[in-house]
Amino acid sequence: MKRIVVKAAAVTAGLAAAGVLLAGFAAVVSFRQLPSVDALRDYRPQVPLRVFTRDNVQIGEFGTEHRAFIPIDRMPKLMSDALLAAEDDQFYSHVGVDVPGLLRAALANIGEGYAQGASTITMQVARNFYLSREKTLSRKWYEILLAFEIDRSLPKERILELYMNQVYLGEHAYGFGSAAQTYFGKPLAQLSLAETAMLAGLPKAPSTMNPVVNLPRAKRRQEYVLGRMLALGMITQDQYRAARNTQIVVNHDANGRFDGHAEYVAELARQLAHDRFGDEAYTRGINVYTTVSSMHQTLAYDAVQAGIERYGKRHGAEKTATALPQAALISLDARTGAIEAMVGGSDFNANRYNHATQAQRQPGSTFKPFIYSAALERGISPGTLINDAPLDNSPRWQPGNDDGRFVGPITVRQALAESRNLPAIRTLQAIGIPYAIDFAGKFGFATKRLPPYLPMALGTGTTSPLRLAAAYGVFANQGHRVEPYLIEKITDGDGRVLFAADTSEPPRVISERNAFVMNSLLQSVVDEGTGAG
Repeated sequence: MKRIVVKAAAVTAGLAAAGVLLAGFAAVVSFRQLPSVDALRDYRPQVPLRVFTRDNVQIGEFGTEHRAFIPIDRMPKLMSDALLAAEDDQFYSHVGVDVPGLLRAALANIGEGYAQGASTITMQVARNFYLSREKTLSRKWYEILLAFEIDRSLPKERILELYMNQVYLGEHAYGFGSAAQTYFGKPLAQLSLAETAMLAGLPKAPSTMNPVVNLPRAKRRQEYVLGRMLALGMITQDQYRAARNTQIVVNHDANGRFDGHAEYVAELARQLAHDRFGDEAYTRGINVYTTVSSMHQTLAYDAVQAGIERYGKRHGAEKTATALPQAALISLDARTGAIEAMVGGSDFNANRYNHATQAQRQPGSTFKPFIYSAALERGISPGTLINDAPLDNSPRWQPGNDDGRFVGPITVRQALAESRNLPAIRTLQAIGIPYAIDFAGKFGFATKRLPPYLPMALGTGTTSPLRLAAAYGVFANQGHRVEPYLIEKITDGDGRVLFAADTSEPPRVISERNAFVMNSLLQSVVDEGTGAG
């Protein structure tokens, strides 16, 4: 009997040795088939394009993945502690694989054909960067070998940095920096212990356990993480109790929308960045700083909405998705051309057409000052008398004034202040249509859009609100014409300036005397004319 037991033990030992040799041979063969981990050394995550106001308020983000890369030396320790407590508390002591835990998981799943569970952070890095998520024995085998290789090749801090910036955390957020903004609307460094623990619980089931989709489940997972942190001595009992009792306020608008009503600004900035950098604009962490002031932008939006509401009440128009009264507003710094506020329509989500920059509309009476500016160069002065009377020999076109009256001889100053039509038409007749068109071109108007007929004096040509605002800027800027611009600077993820606005001296297009007189005439419009109200 003793001989049989001894023989059986020898057979078992032989089989075990053979198994070890077989596993070793398989490992050697498999190691040769592993992909190189060198790419992880120079990993550059896909970081989206972000758009900011000049006072550093974020107004837009564009990219397939929402990510804010945070180097490990700037990662809050509380966040890394919470993650290690939730996912891999032996991270700094194992060799990429938790061998005892892996064996326990394998035995627990022996009948399922693969080993699941017991994944270390290093194994998850291997899976996220190199492997599929299918649950097969071969995939798990390569995951284990890759984890060994990654742990052997990279410092622990680098592995943790890769994981914390690459892991998917739900609601299009990749990495903990982006998740902090997505779920709580603030930087990662400003999160409380309660919020940090909730984020640390997300990798287990980011799509179904996040606080936007299912707050109760996210809360239960958060309490588990807090319990692990307490057990590991990372937090005190008092911190644990306080965090458990903290009411979590979740940002339920977690899909990339921003306050400030600057959607048209952000979209135009996106287009300009894409024109310069192509599709790389959406992946290399570019930051676009616009010239827009967040305060001015809010005031502009409120003004447009109030105007549309008043229009609707006057005309009985209903604000619907298919028939919105539309309006646009553009505000420029006349000295530099910097756009300070821009509203392209009543509702960006309903209609993304930017009426401020794209719409070609008749400027109407706002074009009259350019006719009078041209006339100043032909000897007409503010005191020159022009007859406000019906046109002679024009049976097919007999324009009138808005008030239905003709007042006879009237000075240029009074004619502009009261926006009388006939004096503007007679002024255009006096200076000549070709000359007036050429002169208007000095202000940036497209001359091909100005009809070579007398109705041009009444603004029957077409232009955009942006171009009209820039043209008026010539008067305000002592005769210098600046080109409107939206982007102050563009930087990469490391803060290096890739583009800066040109601040060189703008060209003079009309004389300083002409600009001075026109400013005086325009002042009369608001002092005593149609703009006095």
